[in-house]
Amino acid sequence: MLPFVWSFTALDLWVGARCLLASLGLLRHRRCSRHTSMCFAVVLLAAAAFGMRSAITGVDAGLGLAATAGPWALGIVVMFVVLVTGRQQ
Repeated sequence: MLPFVWSFTALDLWVGARCLLASLGLLRHRRCSRHTSMCFAVVLLAAAAFGMRSAITGVDAGLGLAATAGPWALGIVVMFVVLVTGRQQ
């Protein structure tokens, strides 16, 4: 389970760092507003920090996996709900 925790931690760090740089104006590939990018950065970097702590100590790898994969699973569920309930034009 630890390889999954490390891979999701790396993904969270990568995307969180890109969102942080975009919200600070250092990266020009912004897909959303600065405030939204900062919120994404805080959530993803916090999840990555918790996952890294969990992976290094090895205390509870399942909780680390849930913390690092949680934002992605929640995002997929929200996108699916919006797709199903959205108005089609």
